[in-house]
Amino acid sequence: LVPEEASEPLYFGGVTRERERESDDENEAMRVASRINEALRLKRTPPEPKAMMPVETAWYDELGISPTASFEDMKIRYLQHASKLEETLTYLLEAGETEIRGMLESGNTPDMIEDYGEDEEEDQVFDDGDERNLLVEGDSEDEWSEDEEEEEDKAALIRAQTQDGSIMLDEGDKESEIAEETNQVLAKFTRVSNIFQILSVPRLRRIYDDNGIEGLVAKSPQLSKGLLEPEKVLLMARGQDFVDPPPSLLLQKMPRLPGFFRYQAANSIRQVLKRLTDVELVWTFQTRESLQNREGTIYPELPEIGIFGRTNSGKSALIRHMFRGGNLQGRNMAMSSSAPGKTRGLNVYAVNRRFTITDAPGYGSDSTKHESATKAYRDWKEHSEPLVAEYLNSTRWMRAAIYTHEISKDATDADREFLDMLRSRDIPVLLVFTKDDKVDSEPHRLSRVRLVRKQLDWPKDLPHTFYNARGSGYGQLFKNMLGTMMLGLLSSADREDAWDILRNDCAEVFHDYRDKWVPINRKIKAQMPLEKKSRRYPDEDKAYTQEDLDREDRIVKEEEKRQKREEMHAMGIRRTIKDDVEEEAGQMLTPKERRQRWAELLARSGTVSPERQQELEERRR
Repeated sequence: LVPEEASEPLYFGGVTRERERESDDENEAMRVASRINEALRLKRTPPEPKAMMPVETAWYDELGISPTASFEDMKIRYLQHASKLEETLTYLLEAGETEIRGMLESGNTPDMIEDYGEDEEEDQVFDDGDERNLLVEGDSEDEWSEDEEEEEDKAALIRAQTQDGSIMLDEGDKESEIAEETNQVLAKFTRVSNIFQILSVPRLRRIYDDNGIEGLVAKSPQLSKGLLEPEKVLLMARGQDFVDPPPSLLLQKMPRLPGFFRYQAANSIRQVLKRLTDVELVWTFQTRESLQNREGTIYPELPEIGIFGRTNSGKSALIRHMFRGGNLQGRNMAMSSSAPGKTRGLNVYAVNRRFTITDAPGYGSDSTKHESATKAYRDWKEHSEPLVAEYLNSTRWMRAAIYTHEISKDATDADREFLDMLRSRDIPVLLVFTKDDKVDSEPHRLSRVRLVRKQLDWPKDLPHTFYNARGSGYGQLFKNMLGTMMLGLLSSADREDAWDILRNDCAEVFHDYRDKWVPINRKIKAQMPLEKKSRRYPDEDKAYTQEDLDREDRIVKEEEKRQKREEMHAMGIRRTIKDDVEEEAGQMLTPKERRQRWAELLARSGTVSPERQQELEERRR
């Protein structure tokens, strides 16, 4: 407000004199700068979102919410639909009970109620978020008691199957109005549940708002396969957890042959061994006291197999070659040497975090011929043997042991002594003949196996296998065979189960693989040898003369005559003298027939002139 006593005018800003006008150039520059600042301000300020209505609102109308409703409003509305469904189903069930009670009182008992005494499993319906089984239980009408009558009358005879949103009734009630109405109610609630699931996902809701149902079908064609059952949706909306039943271990459907063969090829023992790539050294035990460090860890819960044997028998090479996918050699693990005693202490490897393999030190020989072997034997007696004994006593989770023996060496007292250590503790032992490349033939291999098994006093019911870490010969075949046996022993529940697998399953595995490298012997004992399938003739090497050939011709002709007589006798034709003559001399011709035949032969040969042929014909007439 301008005061009345003010004699001088006041301008904007409280100044008493007017601002001096600037030049035209300065005014133009300021106008340009103001336009630039205004443009930058508009660019920095985000545009206000424009409220756009969805393309379709049919699903929102079915659910009973506005298109701009939040997820909480949508969930509250869905739970209201569920409460209304429960009230409707309760009313329908009560109406069905009233109808059935009236049928019972009137005596009109359909076939469904006559079998009322048989127990039937009913399906599930919704009740406060829980799944309740409606069971048809009871006895015959004569055996009902007063205490059970009220409870039996309340049993529902309607089979509610919520998986597909329909209700299945017996044949006598399928046409009832209650069943039809119940089917409609459940189908409507199933549709509401599906709509609630789709609109609860922000991405799917955005697609529906922008493009409608056609956009959902185009961008998510397999959406229907990912929808849950109404009962699971209801439990999730109420914040309750549901537990799916464990999948059945039975083969519900036989796979197609191409798919089955592809599955079999991808899961063969060779491919399974290639997938054993996560191999880590988790323990190295040097003393008996260090074995106590395993308590309280996860490793006592895993199945374990120990590999034992003489020094330089191929224990570390077997582990390195069996689990080649773990690159043990590249990480300087499970190393071997030509000098005995390379492995010091017990080395435990965890494979794919599923089982463990123990590489034990070998025992040497007490002979004085080799100094290194004597040193290894002394170290075994002083340090390794007490450690291994304590390991065998404390490792209760060890399923079995693998004993390696070089196939080219005979058994010694040290071998038998160590095997007695394993047998006294009732540990299943699989015998593996290593360095199989040192045998030159199958008879050589068989003779060595018989000799070593006899020297080790190996039981006849326990199988053995071979191994060759060099990869030559049957290296891959032996690796598959040993891998199958080893994984079978690791799959056992305890040592008793491992004993059963060793005696039965491993023996079958050995015989299955043996046919792949041992030729089948066709000369079975106590049977006649099979004859060669080739054509042979009597006296085929004899030199035939002309007399022999003539005699064979006469025999053939006599056989032909005999067959001809038998055919005539079978046909009922009586033989005449003419038949006997023709049989000896050939077919009989009359003089006229003989001349005619002679003329035909001459004419066919072309040696008779036409005039001579005409003369012969006139003479014939």
